[in-house]
Amino acid sequence: MKYLIYARVSPKGSDFERETTIDMQIKLCREHIESIGDEVVEILSDEFYSGKDTARPGLKQLLAELESGKADWDCVCVYKLSRLTRSLKDGAEIFDRFYRCGKGFLSITEKNLDFSTPSGRAMLGILQVFNQFEREQTAENTRNKMISIAAAGGCPYGTPPAGYRRGGKGDNTLYVDERKAESVKDIFTLYASNTPLFSIVRKYNKTAQTLTQIMVLLRFGP
Repeated sequence: MKYLIYARVSPKGSDFERETTIDMQIKLCREHIESIGDEVVEILSDEFYSGKDTARPGLKQLLAELESGKADWDCVCVYKLSRLTRSLKDGAEIFDRFYRCGKGFLSITEKNLDFSTPSGRAMLGILQVFNQFEREQTAENTRNKMISIAAAGGCPYGTPPAGYRRGGKGDNTLYVDERKAESVKDIFTLYASNTPLFSIVRKYNKTAQTLTQIMVLLRFGP
């Protein structure tokens, strides 16, 4: 049997979802396929893409090959079902295409998942429900954590506002960055004194402040 290996890690990297890296997923899939005497004919991957939808180059290519009727593989192999999709709706559509096109599916960490049988397809549906639940639960937990940080007066997002810096790791408090704060003050002073905008941009665009930062500062403040 000929296999296509598909691998994926989330936008935040393999550590975020406690999954192996792209290379490790491919290595484990290849080792399993070769151990049963079958052949790997193609490898596709999506690094730093979410499994919440199908907007992924590697997956799009996989599905295009499937629909073309010219796919040179018999089965798709993944490290784990969640690498292919974390959406119940998308999963149903993808596996319906596999079934209609006579292609198989193998998850090497969920080996009791036999896509060729009714019971296997039922178990597949159950796993998809839990994968989607886990994704939505993670998103809700992240949102609640950000709200909690903001309510405590911290900065819940990554890049601090111009003129400020973060403390150590895990410290969500913003501290004035004395060097950059001087630039922020100067930008407002120049703007308040009717200095032409292009002059302000020319002064700061090639140093600490980018054009976008300057425009945001003048429109919304630090």
